[in-house]
Amino acid sequence: KVKKTNHVESSSNNMKDRIKEQLQKINDTIFQYEALEVSDIFAYIKVKEINQMRRDALDELLKLRQDIKRRPIINDLIKLNDFNIAYENTKKYCIAVNSNEQLEAVLELGIVYDWLYIKDFKLYSKYKDSLKCRFYLPRVTKRKEYNSVSSSLNNVENSFISPYFNVVNSYTANALMRLGAKKIGLSIELSYGDICDIVNSYKENAMILPPFEMMIYGYYDAMIMKHCFINKALNKEKMPCGECKKGYKLTDRIGKEYPVLGDENCNITILYYKPVNLFSKVDELYDLGINSFLINFTIESKDEVMNILENFDADSRYLGHYNSKDL
Repeated sequence: KVKKTNHVESSSNNMKDRIKEQLQKINDTIFQYEALEVSDIFAYIKVKEINQMRRDALDELLKLRQDIKRRPIINDLIKLNDFNIAYENTKKYCIAVNSNEQLEAVLELGIVYDWLYIKDFKLYSKYKDSLKCRFYLPRVTKRKEYNSVSSSLNNVENSFISPYFNVVNSYTANALMRLGAKKIGLSIELSYGDICDIVNSYKENAMILPPFEMMIYGYYDAMIMKHCFINKALNKEKMPCGECKKGYKLTDRIGKEYPVLGDENCNITILYYKPVNLFSKVDELYDLGINSFLINFTIESKDEVMNILENFDADSRYLGHYNSKDL
């Protein structure tokens, strides 16, 4: 809407092109034209008046942007009666495995776990009817899988949310619970203070906590990509070639080695050069309100898995043992 001006005189010349030229000078602003149409104007208008009209219009647009009433994503947090699952104030341990050897180590030790997360679909299919397990979906996937561990919105209903969904506040956790998630994995990027904030915020507003899970051991994903540089470097003609399963590593300029791992879709994940270890923080996290703890195996050998779990059991006494008949 343009304000009327008294600085207009009739003219035999068409001012259309001159006006359009001046109105187009918005490159130093946050706006751009989707379309700009100027009718024939046989009137003389001073250039400074055209420029002022342009500035006034842009100022009005800025005010409109600032005055937007943003609706909250969620009006209120889930209340106690809204939960279709109960928060259990007991420590639970989940173990993610990436290979048959890692799974064998867990079963041979007789480790007590709440859930097994199996990342290999063939391995999951083999054991899904005999073990308490869920398929840990790749982070990049089009697969739809019920009862999964998910890192994306494609698979939320009845799923466990992985640490890579990047849940960093109580509103996100609440939205996922409303969408049917059964467990919320907190982001690996959260600091201790951030964890306190999300737990206390949810507890204060909802008077109850959802089942939060924290990864306490494992190699973090540093990067994930569709380009398989291993296949290209080895001049393989077809994919999948299986080379990403052979233990390759990237070495940086200071000698740190970053393990490389491929998934079922030939996406490549570069892992951090050393695993996180928060075993000593379990009691502290539990006191905050975290009741589920994830031990996430990726590249570890069978012996390494057994060593890690045995030491955790011996040092902390958090993990017990099955009798073989319980498996």
